[in-house]
Amino acid sequence: MVTLPELMDGREFLVYLGDGGSPNMAELVCGLQANQFNQSKEINQTPVVPCDPPGGQPVMVSTAGAKSSTIEASGFYAREKRARLQAAFDNPDSETWAFVLKGEGYYWGRYHFAQFNLDGSDINAPGAVSVSMPNDGDWAWVSDPTAGSSQTFQLPPAA
Repeated sequence: MVTLPELMDGREFLVYLGDGGSPNMAELVCGLQANQFNQSKEINQTPVVPCDPPGGQPVMVSTAGAKSSTIEASGFYAREKRARLQAAFDNPDSETWAFVLKGEGYYWGRYHFAQFNLDGSDINAPGAVSVSMPNDGDWAWVSDPTAGSSQTFQLPPAA
């Protein structure tokens, strides 16, 4: 018998936006499905000539550099969320966002709302929205089997 991995449906990837209060409550951004959470880091490579044997074949040594992450989401335009999304986009400071994997946990941190796209080009479908947010500082993973089970949840205190 073959054991298959437990797969997550894309509808279980959610986006929450913190309200900035104390405590910082994150609210589901209704209508948006979190498409991607991208993490990357720079790798610096330096050729090093070994001492033994002298002048031997150089070896590449890698060291980790800066890391970054981006949250990307898209979905349907929900009228009741436009004002809050516009305020987040207009804010010159980053805000707290969470990328939730329903029933598993979430990545959270401060992100700049860098792209806010509204698309009504398909007259036979609801208006679409897409967003992109690069990180502003560090982010963290929180294991939480209740993640994504409610409209709001409390984020951990800022580090």
